[in-house]
Amino acid sequence: MKHLTYFSIILLLLAVECSSARQNNADMIQVKIMYTSDYCGGARPSEEILEELKSMKPFAEQEISIYTNENKRGNPLTIKTDSNGVFNTNIPKGKYFLFINDKLKIYENATESCKEWAKKPDIEFEITSGNIELQFHKKCNPCLPLRQ
Repeated sequence: MKHLTYFSIILLLLAVECSSARQNNADMIQVKIMYTSDYCGGARPSEEILEELKSMKPFAEQEISIYTNENKRGNPLTIKTDSNGVFNTNIPKGKYFLFINDKLKIYENATESCKEWAKKPDIEFEITSGNIELQFHKKCNPCLPLRQ
């Protein structure tokens, strides 16, 4: 009788695990993020610096948050990219909204331009199948004071 009880518990656990695996229905994919950026310094930049900012670079060692809606409702998937701007995930197929984590901070005395900037996702993307590469242009953070 004792063995039958253990066997029943094991079968129940296996059934629950198989059921949740079927519901997730997501394969592991690799996502690579590349970006260009604005010049956000104070003094006038050289042409060399401006050209460097125009070239795509990996969004390396950065924490990002991914939502299923553009209003940042619900619990995000928060991930840190590696040194190549890559992360692996098994989120299901669908449409997603990626925010750099600067946009999730609360800024004291935020201006309208700061509020507008923080509301907009940096990347809207869709997972259909296979690995993907995302590209975006990183704008200066209007919530921070200007550099001198």
